[in-house]
Amino acid sequence: FERLHIPMGYHLAVRVTINGERLVRYYTPVNVPNTEGHLELVVKTYKHGVVSKYFDKLKIGQYVEFKGPLGELEYDQDTATELGIIAGGSGITPVLQVLQEIIPSPEDLTHISLIYANETEDDILMKSQLDHMAKEYPHFKVHYVIHKPNGKWNGDVGYVTLEEMKRYLPKQAEDHRLLICGPPKMNEMVLNYAKELGWSNGFHKGNGTDKVFVF
Repeated sequence: FERLHIPMGYHLAVRVTINGERLVRYYTPVNVPNTEGHLELVVKTYKHGVVSKYFDKLKIGQYVEFKGPLGELEYDQDTATELGIIAGGSGITPVLQVLQEIIPSPEDLTHISLIYANETEDDILMKSQLDHMAKEYPHFKVHYVIHKPNGKWNGDVGYVTLEEMKRYLPKQAEDHRLLICGPPKMNEMVLNYAKELGWSNGFHKGNGTDKVFVF
């Protein structure tokens, strides 16, 4: 079997044909780095998601066209002493790839704090895996924020706030970094908060010197 060699923070383009129309979407593999012979994707099925519904109906033996890897994030071991991450919804998939690269490595001592926002508790993807990581690795912390909690929820409620970023994430510093991956409106809001907290405006370049990177 061959290894895909997908760099951390990179993704794959998927092209499908539905009703005669070619559509392209982007997904990040979530399997452990250097897995041989296969890749694993997390695809959340949305009510009006044409491609996600297509994936939901795929049968074993059918083919899907992939292209990649694609991306801009560049990360070297110990690029940051502390890494703050904010993810929303299915934006957890590239984040999970980052976590699987950094956390198990005994040589990488980066401390990571993750805020993961969702509409409901049922929408939290890969929760058992994230909780397991937080239990096994003391240098990783995860904090959940739910917009519409049920009666049993005792965590943070609403949207990600400036106060939560101050409480859970590292302060802006030369050797600290901030990663953001979520819906466009959430990304815009969080970036504004980041600026208020003193983070630089640089993002998307992924050249290792940017303090803030938006997937």
